[in-house]
Amino acid sequence: GFLAPEPRRYSADASRRRSASSQNHSSNPNRDSPEETLEQRVERIKRHLLANVITLDDSAVKTIPMRRRQSRTDEDHESIENSEGGEEAEEGNASSSVGDLWKRVKRSWMNASFLRRTIFLISVVLLFAAVVILVVLFGTTNNSTTKIDHSTPATYEDPCDSIGDELSQLEGDATIRWEISLGIISSITPEHVLFDETSPQGKALRWIVCHDAISANFLNQHNDQKSNVQNRDANLSQPSLSKRTQTTTGYGFVNSGNSSKSQVLRRYILATLYYSTSINGPWYDDWNFLNGNEHECSWHKIYKRWNFQFGEVDPAGIVCQTGPLGDILLNDEEIMVGRLIVNFRIKNNLTGTLPPELGHLVDIGNLLIEQQKHLTGSLPPMMPSITLLESVGILFNGPDFGGEIPKSLLELPSFTYLTIKQNAGSWSLPDNVDRISPNITNLDLSTSGFRGTIPRWIYESNVVVLDLAFNEFQGPIFPEDEIIDFLPRIELLSYHGNRHLYGTLPDALGRLGGTLKVLALGNNQIGGSVPESIGNLSNLELLSLDDNAMTGTLPSSMTSMTSLRHLVLSSNSFHGSVTVLESMKNLTSVLIHSNEFSGELPGGIFDGVSSDSSLYLDVGINRFSGDIPSSYGNAPNLTFFGATRNGFENNTVDNITCDNVEFTIMDCSACSCCNVCCDPSDDLSSREICDFHMDSFRLLGLECGPWWMYCNEPQTYYDVDPV
Repeated sequence: GFLAPEPRRYSADASRRRSASSQNHSSNPNRDSPEETLEQRVERIKRHLLANVITLDDSAVKTIPMRRRQSRTDEDHESIENSEGGEEAEEGNASSSVGDLWKRVKRSWMNASFLRRTIFLISVVLLFAAVVILVVLFGTTNNSTTKIDHSTPATYEDPCDSIGDELSQLEGDATIRWEISLGIISSITPEHVLFDETSPQGKALRWIVCHDAISANFLNQHNDQKSNVQNRDANLSQPSLSKRTQTTTGYGFVNSGNSSKSQVLRRYILATLYYSTSINGPWYDDWNFLNGNEHECSWHKIYKRWNFQFGEVDPAGIVCQTGPLGDILLNDEEIMVGRLIVNFRIKNNLTGTLPPELGHLVDIGNLLIEQQKHLTGSLPPMMPSITLLESVGILFNGPDFGGEIPKSLLELPSFTYLTIKQNAGSWSLPDNVDRISPNITNLDLSTSGFRGTIPRWIYESNVVVLDLAFNEFQGPIFPEDEIIDFLPRIELLSYHGNRHLYGTLPDALGRLGGTLKVLALGNNQIGGSVPESIGNLSNLELLSLDDNAMTGTLPSSMTSMTSLRHLVLSSNSFHGSVTVLESMKNLTSVLIHSNEFSGELPGGIFDGVSSDSSLYLDVGINRFSGDIPSSYGNAPNLTFFGATRNGFENNTVDNITCDNVEFTIMDCSACSCCNVCCDPSDDLSSREICDFHMDSFRLLGLECGPWWMYCNEPQTYYDVDPV
């Protein structure tokens, strides 16, 4: 508890002064007497003041209120009695006089001890602070509530009045539609965003309420915002709607069902997508978006592509199917919709960002965005309720569209294919993914500005295609030898063109022999030699190690790589013989330009190759010697033969080779029959011929990723801009 105040101690001197004062001053000391001199008057007042003090100890004094004198004149008694009567009246009236109340408070304050004053002051400060906090909190809540209430169109006579007179064509109470729509849509979009008429979400909500006849057909049936929205199997037809809209009974969607609530939410999400991607103006073509009388499955435009691998019909916009590669549906009147595709592969002046509401589109199966040069932002997070999304394709988009791929996308159980290629923006991979989808097979992420180190979760996936070519990844090419064991299904592994990946090829690389078909690690900073275990890659069809810092000789185990079709070792420091190439009976491309290989060229490199395969041989800028094998001239379909800057014999190329090979580049001294040859002493144009070599990445179709083997075949090309 608190300390009790110290008891007052009265000194003897104070008692004597009070006694003398009562004897010598029976009258009012403030009244002047005509007989008194000035000195007497001062002495009298001094004695009066001393008579009205007390001392707490011998060294301290404190003033107290004036005491009543024992002897008073009649005038004094009358004055005192009036005063006392007034005080009693004030006490009976519960201290009605504010001035007297203040005097009493002041008197109590003066009499209180220092400790009590301090406690009192602290209590007052704390009480004041509590009041201020309550006022601020109440004011904020009140202001917020007032703002929402003021902004809510439900307070209007018609929430559509501010949008246009044409909207009054919809029947029913727009205010009721607003309240019901708000209750549905606020489950995915905050209300303060919906109340903003300028936001894409606010525009979409007002379109639902004021423009969308199909949504109005359902919403008008409910007069209570809290009521459950009925299924669409009820008879909800309206005479004012189009023939398609009158037929409202539908089978719905596999994932979201057939309730009108789910359809209102789906149409709101798609309307938000439109408004959010038309910030700087409308699309070139609306693709039938925001047609309030049509089912959302009809919000697309049919295009045709020549030689398109998925068929000549390519509908742009929202496409509904019965299932993967199933029939296209315009509505759900006769059959349930299996999934929905957002197909934005045709340039259409999309400006702005993909809204977060897109991550709530539970019926989406594919998201395809191509050639949208003015999109900004990144992919939105995906909700776990999205269980049908199988693939996302982002290609040929502009510099402001990028960012980190959401973890939530990679964790969706159904997710299988991610393609982000040939984009001008900068993208990145998340460092950690908690539950990588077990169904992910394709990560085709080339030429899109990816940076950082290759995250470990990639190796822990079941990926079949891993294409990270032409990005800006850095760090060790394989951070741990055993990490290769996490790629049990890998078929294509391409890190080509990152330039900052370093390290050596581990001996564990041979453990990928059961599945690996393409290993493209060119244009990096890989050192060391080719491991002997590479011979275990018996199914490997393409090996590309060009433009690195590798050394050593070709291991003898490579004779076991009988499935190898393309070998690219250009621009390294390999040396020694290349006789192991004769054992690879399926080789069609041997590109070993700019090394230190020596000896004679083996004559049986292309023995056993089928006559319909185009052959490429580039051995320029090495230390080969001797004669050019005559078998090269007889090889079927030898399209290119380059052998500049070596030590071959003079005139070693015969006329058969010149006649049968489509394009030959040799030193002029070695080939008298060549129309184009290399003379190092000649002008600049000749020296450029001497340094010419094949671009293996494009030659072999690696730019097409998993489609590399078909990339250069004519039937795979199609018109980018369909009609």
